[in-house]
Amino acid sequence: NDNVHYVHSVPEALSWAQTNAFDYLFVVGGAQLFDLSLEHATKIYHTKIHAKVDGDVSWKIPDSWECHSSTSFPADADNQY
Repeated sequence: NDNVHYVHSVPEALSWAQTNAFDYLFVVGGAQLFDLSLEHATKIYHTKIHAKVDGDVSWKIPDSWECHSSTSFPADADNQY
């Protein structure tokens, strides 16, 4: 996909975005990557899924961040959660 660029570090992502005049970067987990990226973040798009899933790591938004909007969507035929 020409609209997606993969990198292997936070500094590489920041450099690539600056070189290519991108205003926004999206970090797609996991917890360690979120922690490394947080100091550069100005906005968090957080998806909360109401389900128990297998996994050994979770990530909590730091208390210093404030929620400015929230939207809920009920489960439906296409989305079970």
